[in-house]
Amino acid sequence: QAFSFCTAGRWAASEPVARDGTGLQAAWRRQIRQFSRVSPAVADAVVTAFPSPRLLQQALEACSTERERMGLLADLPVLPSEGGRPRRVGPDLSRRICLFLTTANPDLLLDLGS
Repeated sequence: QAFSFCTAGRWAASEPVARDGTGLQAAWRRQIRQFSRVSPAVADAVVTAFPSPRLLQQALEACSTERERMGLLADLPVLPSEGGRPRRVGPDLSRRICLFLTTANPDLLLDLGS
């Protein structure tokens, strides 16, 4: 019996991932978008800098301090919308993504605003 959340072999999202890896970057972008308060432009900034979760994990592992690790993404530039002002990913999302990729605690609350 399939679980109610199981797609029973069907792809539930808009773009499947092929055996050759086509679609992986789009899946990574969608994963970043799952964090609360993340716009498509912010997800694009993260995915442009780190095209895969593994590349971001490696960069996080290379950081020498916890502070550096938590702030790795904070100053990534986000392309402004037309007429918008330049902005950056910011320290809050940087911390949440860092914790998501590095914690061993499955019960850790990533969003302190929740």
